[in-house]
Amino acid sequence: YAVDADSIVQSVPLDGRAFAATMAAARLVHVELAGRAGQGVDGWADEYSLATLGRAAGLVRELVRVVGCPVVRLGAEDWLAMRPGIYDHYAITQALQLARAREMRTEPWWDSGRSKWRHTDHTDVGPTYPWEAFMAAVRA
Repeated sequence: YAVDADSIVQSVPLDGRAFAATMAAARLVHVELAGRAGQGVDGWADEYSLATLGRAAGLVRELVRVVGCPVVRLGAEDWLAMRPGIYDHYAITQALQLARAREMRTEPWWDSGRSKWRHTDHTDVGPTYPWEAFMAAVRA
């Protein structure tokens, strides 16, 4: 899904496979927001961004209901343990780094067909993303 202040566009069916993060594609529903990782606290507080966040929270609220996912934000260690929840791209990037450091040569970290590590270097949604407000809106 792609979300901005006035629309939501679904580009892949829920039972399909998006390739936005190849090692996570089979397990995730991807929601991309119009914004950038470095826009800062004030950047997320403008009218456009608040509308985007509200629209995204409503979408995520519906998605977790449909797919049966808990409304909890999780991190890299949780992803390594394959726990269901809500992740950002950065958590998955960190999980890959941990998998490499621990030599976890198994899917989804390791591409056995090519005998190489999968790759991601995403840092979004960034350290200033308003997670508390977003998760509260998802739970509302």
